[in-house]
Parts: sequence; C-alpha cells; structure tokens
Amino acid sequence: MEDVQETKRQFKTKTDLAKSLGIGSRQTLYNRAERNGIDLDKLSFTEEELSILSGKKTSVTTEQAGGRMIQDRQEKEALKALKRELEIKNKIIDNLEQDKADLSKKLDKSQQLQDQQQQLSLKDRAELDKLKIELDKYKKIETEEVVIQPSEAKKTPTNTDKTVNKTSNVQLDKQEDKPKKHWWNIFN
Repeated sequence: MEDVQETKRQFKTKTDLAKSLGIGSRQTLYNRAERNGIDLDKLSFTEEELSILSGKKTSVTTEQAGGRMIQDRQEKEALKALKRELEIKNKIIDNLEQDKADLSKKLDKSQQLQDQQQQLSLKDRAELDKLKIELDKYKKIETEEVVIQPSEAKKTPTNTDKTVNKTSNVQLDKQEDKPKKHWWNIFN
C-alpha cells in the first residue's frame, strides 16, 4: 500500500483564506465551514477542504444525502418493528404471569384439598379402630354368653354343651393367637 499524503496549504489569516477562495464575505466562509464541519482555526487545509469552502464542491453530495435519508427511514422502520416486537413480548410476559398466578391458586387449592383428605383419612382410621375394638368386645361377650348360659341354668353339662364350650374356647384361642389385622394393612 502506498502512503498518500495530502498536500495542505497554509494561510496566515482567515481573511487571506477568504480572498484566496474568492469569497467576498467572512460570514459566508464561516457558514460553509460550519455546515461542512471544517475547523477554520487550524489555517491549514487540504485541496478537498478548500474546494468545499470555495463552494465548488459540497461535502455532502445529493447521493450521500439521499443515502442518509434512506438509512434514517430504515432505522425508523427497524425501530418501529422492534417496538412492535417488544409490545408482543410484553403481552406474552403478561399472559405467562397470569398463567403463573392461576396455577399458583390451583396448587394452593389442591394442597388444601389434600390436607383435608389426610385429615378425613385419619378420622376414618380412628373410627375404624374404635369400631374394631367394639366388635371384638361384642365377639368376646357373645362367646362368653355361650359358655355361661349352660352353667346358669344349673344343668349338668351335656355332650352338646361340652362341644359348644370347647368350640368357644378354641375360637377364643384362635383370636388370641392371631395378631389383629387392621384395614390399612391391606395396602401394604
């Protein structure tokens, strides 16, 4: 690559610059410099800068201005598209937050129902245990009555009474030998 250095022309004053360019008014020189972003205080200018300041060439050509307008328009459209996309995503986020709140409520309700179910199960177990105890008491009373009835009548034991007595005693022995089974053991 070649290193191309632009030649610069040096001026002693801004007035000399204006006279060299053929500009009759210093105000015109200042306006052109400001519009094209050229610093007049440096007093050293390239040929391109001098051409722009003289008014023969503008720093921003029509094509460049048109390109900037197109670029500005494209940026505005892109910005609008991004805003629309942001609005859509905000709506999606709002919907997801609402769904989350609904699911949280449903989960809370489900947990309450589960707690109620557990409490009812415990009550049912307690009731069943009480009923089993009462049933066992009635069974014992029933077997005792069968054994007691013949002796209350002050009868001499007959073969039938002895058989009933033995059967009752065998049943009692069987009940005592077997461990009690609870209804929840069915599921184990």
